Amino acid sequence: MLKKIAKLLISMLWPEIKKFLAKYIKEFLHWLEKKLKDVFTKRNDRNAQEAESLAEQANQNAEQTANPAEAEKWKAISAVWHEVAEKFRKENEFLQRELDSIRAEAEAKTQDNLKALEFYDAFEVSSDDIRVIENRPLLDGGKP
Repeated sequence: MLKKIAKLLISMLWPEIKKFLAKYIKEFLHWLEKKLKDVFTKRNDRNAQEAESLAEQANQNAEQTANPAEAEKWKAISAVWHEVAEKFRKENEFLQRELDSIRAEAEAKTQDNLKALEFYDAFEVSSDDIRVIENRPLLDGGKP
């Protein structure tokens, strides 16, 4: 009798369990996105700053030389480093947009999969037992 009540309770609570799963999967996706953005941002910011520093050094070299040809060479080098720095900034913006898109797609896919996930996709029910089905990709169609 107790097992029948447990089965009934679990099946009644199943929609709430799915909401609970969705909430924590979404929180995990946001955490993962933030961590990845932090890594990419730090790396690209560091690279852009290094390129700007090299551009500034090349500008200083251009200003310190009396030779006009040498000054032009250093100005050209400076311009290249400025371009490199800008490329890192643009790459960072692109990666940020890509991560936003990937997170949104992952959230949508998770929602769709959770909506389709049925109680019997996750639990094996017999007359005297209820068990979680192990090693089944629940968020990928639910079927083995």
